[in-house]
Amino acid sequence: MQSSALVFLSFFCLMAVGYLWRYLPRVPDGGTVRSSIGALVLNILLPALTFKTLYAAPIGNDLWQVPLTSIFVCSISVVISFVAYSLYQRIAPSTSRATIGALILASSWGNVAYLGLPVVSALVGVEYQRIPILFDLLGMTPLLWSFGVVIAVHYGSPDDDRHPILHGIATLRRLPPIYAALMGLLCNVLHLPVHPAFLHACNLASDAVAPLMMISVGIALRWHGLHRLVPAFPALLIKLVVAPVLGITIAQLLGMTDSSLRATIIESAMPTMLLTMVVAERFHLDTDILAFVIAVSTVVSFISVPFFASLV
Repeated sequence: MQSSALVFLSFFCLMAVGYLWRYLPRVPDGGTVRSSIGALVLNILLPALTFKTLYAAPIGNDLWQVPLTSIFVCSISVVISFVAYSLYQRIAPSTSRATIGALILASSWGNVAYLGLPVVSALVGVEYQRIPILFDLLGMTPLLWSFGVVIAVHYGSPDDDRHPILHGIATLRRLPPIYAALMGLLCNVLHLPVHPAFLHACNLASDAVAPLMMISVGIALRWHGLHRLVPAFPALLIKLVVAPVLGITIAQLLGMTDSSLRATIIESAMPTMLLTMVVAERFHLDTDILAFVIAVSTVVSFISVPFFASLV
């Protein structure tokens, strides 16, 4: 494990490289680079990391405690943000439904893979990489493509008449990390042998995940429109303060302790998930304010995450 100051300073440097990419001459535009990184990570590197982590992970209560914590934290955050923005809309009735929908997504879904995975690996240890994977693939991501899509359809405008749940299921079926997680757990539980060369290849691929993810986060950051801070403030408060408090409470109630508890709290404290932008764009929510919340919550999390991690 490393000191939180060193970890976050290193992450800041990589994010700065990503952010400054847009100012470099004669290079591909940031959107193209981010899409390429995303495709590489999603289809090759993250499945490799997922498989090798869950293949070697101890089979214990984490398998149900972590996903349950993720589901409860996300679901309760949705309810709180819905109430908060229903009240806000009374104060500012001109706020569009597309903006409210985007802010509810921003309040409730955390960047538990792209940012959470490298943070947990550095602060808690690589042997706890299973916590972000379980938190994401068995909690946050399925909820985003089911509950999150329903919210987006309610507040936005879909391009087709397909039922939102069917759209979400179709998306989940195309996510390679889901299959890698199932295969890793299956080989682990059944004690199926895996050739050392394949596991070594997975290890090599895994080493590239964290730096590429941080650079991608940096490329995605957008700072224009500070006037959006007022409507964004409840979302930032819920995501960076309320969610980790929920995470601490729920994880302890479920019996989690020690490093597993600390890793789960870190996951609960993650800033807004980048993947919410995909949902917002697909269903025509307010992507500008969502991008703003992602940027501000990511930077502020460099202070809030170490604080909540230090509580256990």
